[in-house]
Amino acid sequence: MKYSILALCLPFIALSCSLWNTGDTTGTSNELSGTYSTILISAYQEELLANTLYKEMLAKYPAEKEIANIIESEQNHMKSVGRLLEKYNLPIPTDFGTYSGAYTSLKNMIERSVTGAIEAGIIIETGDINHLVDEYKKIELADVRLVFENIGGGSFNHLRAFIRMAEAYKHTPSLDTKTFLTKEEAQSVGPLNQKMTELLLKNNLPVSGTQAGSWHGMGNGHGMGNGKWKNIQ
Repeated sequence: MKYSILALCLPFIALSCSLWNTGDTTGTSNELSGTYSTILISAYQEELLANTLYKEMLAKYPAEKEIANIIESEQNHMKSVGRLLEKYNLPIPTDFGTYSGAYTSLKNMIERSVTGAIEAGIIIETGDINHLVDEYKKIELADVRLVFENIGGGSFNHLRAFIRMAEAYKHTPSLDTKTFLTKEEAQSVGPLNQKMTELLLKNNLPVSGTQAGSWHGMGNGHGMGNGKWKNIQ
């Protein structure tokens, strides 16, 4: 199943005006355009999807303790996006929205085997990175940028954990994870949050300071893939 990412065709000046009803990019107004509303609600649904699937993954494979740490991080991501939704008077979603079909496909992978679960985790995290970069290009608000940069940094940490699980089971992921993390990075210790900052800079996008550690735990200069959930059929 393939999910298309919302694309904007307006030039930069028109984009700045259309995204913010007030033209303010500081995040002080509580009125958002429909584009921002869609981006934030979708981001929350994506985090809700990941959190739900990882809880189911841990319940089925309790020996994989690292999943518990990933769940905690995903819950922090949900809280971060949830605070933005509350700030801008938007509803907190209780379902997966357009990700409902992805949930079914990924759940089936998790149920099939532990290596299927690992594949699902890799798809979730690489898809999240690609999606966040695509959405970041549409964002002018500093507070939203900061949250998205942080979430993306967390996804690199989670991806490393799933790569290591795959190695432990002598399983080669179907997705080439080296386009996201080098072998050395996959074997590294410590946070990888700076990877999202580096990716944003590579795309000539402004960054908010993930490299400086301002938030907790969490090719060709145009992202690392072809969009969200591209490996789910």
